[in-house]
Amino acid sequence: MAFPDRIERTVDISRPPADVWSALTTADGLAAWFGQEAKIDLRPGGAASMGWDGGHHTEMRVERVEEPAVFGFKTGFAQLPDDVRRTEYDEHTKGWAAELGELVDYLAA
Repeated sequence: MAFPDRIERTVDISRPPADVWSALTTADGLAAWFGQEAKIDLRPGGAASMGWDGGHHTEMRVERVEEPAVFGFKTGFAQLPDDVRRTEYDEHTKGWAAELGELVDYLAA
């Protein structure tokens, strides 16, 4: 079986689409619920990055922008050794369920 190349999530949120879109696709929105620092060039091929307290940082590339329903990005998993990539993939797969729960809580506040 080939290594998975994506994590996809569909989430129903009881908020106007513009609120959800802004929380997912703007630097201020992402920094408010997901990290402490964010940058994003919202176009396919655009650069994005996130930073957290403690020095953790990740670089991303925007892949899909279909407002207001689809936002896709890539991280640097492809460059990692297979065992590390598998661990990171598994952690992110589990983590996104929790992170999207935080998004729901943030938007409900």
